[in-house]
Amino acid sequence: MPPPNHKPHLPGMPQGVEITLVVRKGPQQGIRYHLARPEVRIGRRKDMDLILSDTTVSAEHARVFFQEGGLWIEDLKSMNGTLVNDRRIRRSLLQANDRITLGKYELEVQMEVPGPKPEKGVTPSVEPEPSVKPEIEEVWLAGFTPALRQVLIEVVDETLVGHATAFTDGEKVLTEFSARLESDSGPDLIILDIRMPLISGVNTAISIRAFEQGFARPEKIPIAFFGQVPNPVSFEKVLQFCQPASYLPTASRAKEFRMQAVKLIAKAKKGLSGRPSD
Repeated sequence: MPPPNHKPHLPGMPQGVEITLVVRKGPQQGIRYHLARPEVRIGRRKDMDLILSDTTVSAEHARVFFQEGGLWIEDLKSMNGTLVNDRRIRRSLLQANDRITLGKYELEVQMEVPGPKPEKGVTPSVEPEPSVKPEIEEVWLAGFTPALRQVLIEVVDETLVGHATAFTDGEKVLTEFSARLESDSGPDLIILDIRMPLISGVNTAISIRAFEQGFARPEKIPIAFFGQVPNPVSFEKVLQFCQPASYLPTASRAKEFRMQAVKLIAKAKKGLSGRPSD
């Protein structure tokens, strides 16, 4: 696990460009994957960086990587091939808004360049915003099964103005979080599966607070926990340490899970601290 003041070096990645792969079509429609490492492997296998679980995707289907200042995609001898803008490729340079087809999935390449910071002594002109900025614009989800992850994405879309970005495990959250802290940015809410693989939701949350302290971040990002707590007494201490934080147990059925997700986001918006059930 990287230390709190860790600043990852990503050779080949363009400076100042934020790149996201967005699933536009397919079983996991709506998932957003931020590229925070020089190479991202995509496939059906569980050890892939971006997991696309449908059988039309090969176990190790393709890789997206940075080279000589550009973003590339390479097919890894997949069964159904890789298409860029409806053209089958073996290897291709990617541009903003390109469409990548992998089996039943269509991914869109989004590239954003944050605006320059104003020089010292210069007061930037501020245009009036058309509407009031919502409290929560960007939500990160980590862990959960693909089905429950999709429910959470739908709830975020229905209850908030912002969007959801899904991560399969805590390690990917921490890698992206440390990278975003360098540019003084990050999500407005993080929802963690308590029992997700590699790094549990509890350890991920504790590491996030350590990162914030290491980067001297003035405001802490709210964290919401979902799942069954093995030790309520110990978890109560975790909630206190990770404030602002909230908690709700996970329901087994999708309909009940949706209702719990709505409650959890409502609690996070109000800044309330939940307590584990006995």
